[in-house]
Amino acid sequence: MSITAEASKAGVLEDLKKLRTKIGSLLMGAGILDDLIGISLFTIVSYVFTQTLVTQEFVMHFAAISAYFIGISAHKFIGRSHDKLHMFERLSLIFIVPFFFVSMGIYFKSQPIFENPGLVLIIISVAIIGKMLGSFLTKPFTGMSFKKLYLIGWGMNSRGAVELALAFLALRIGLITTEIYSGLIVMAIITTLLFPLFATRMIKKNPKIMN
Repeated sequence: MSITAEASKAGVLEDLKKLRTKIGSLLMGAGILDDLIGISLFTIVSYVFTQTLVTQEFVMHFAAISAYFIGISAHKFIGRSHDKLHMFERLSLIFIVPFFFVSMGIYFKSQPIFENPGLVLIIISVAIIGKMLGSFLTKPFTGMSFKKLYLIGWGMNSRGAVELALAFLALRIGLITTEIYSGLIVMAIITTLLFPLFATRMIKKNPKIMN
C-alpha cells in the first residue's frame, strides 16, 4: 500500500499543465523515492517470511519493476519523443502490458469482496489515511500549508502497476490471501481514480496551489 503510481500521476499532472510546478516536481520525486523504499522493504519482508528470495516469479516481477525505473531514466536523459523509444512504447503496449494485467486479473476474485466488504473498507481506509498522515507529518520540515499537503496526500495515494505487481507477487509466494489480494486491487483502482478528481477541484478553486 506504500507504492505510488508515477505514470498515472504524471499523466494527470500533464493534463492539468502542472507537472513542472513546485508541487508537481515534489510529487514525482517523492513518488520515485517512495517506490524504491517500498520495493526494498517488500524484498526484505518476502525473504524473512518465505525464505525464498530468488524464485522464478520474483525474478520476473522484479525485472518488470526495474524496467519501470529504467523507463523513468530514459525519459529524463533521452526524451520520450525519441523515435526508437516511441516505437518501443507502442510495441510494449501491444505485446507486453496486456498479458501483465491479464495474469493479475486471473487471480482476482469478486466473491470475497462481496462476502467481506469490511475488509475492503479497512484496506482502503488504511491506504488513504497512511498516505495523508505521512504527508501531514512533513509540515514541520517543509513549512507547506495543510491545503498543499492535503493535495500532495491525494497525489501520493494514487497507485498503479508497481503496486499491483507487488500484490500479485505477494499472492504467488503466499504472503497474502486471495481475499486480501482482491481488496488491494479494488483499493488501487479507487485511489488512482480519486487523485484527478480532488486535484482538478482544488486547482480550480486555487490555480496557484501547485506553485
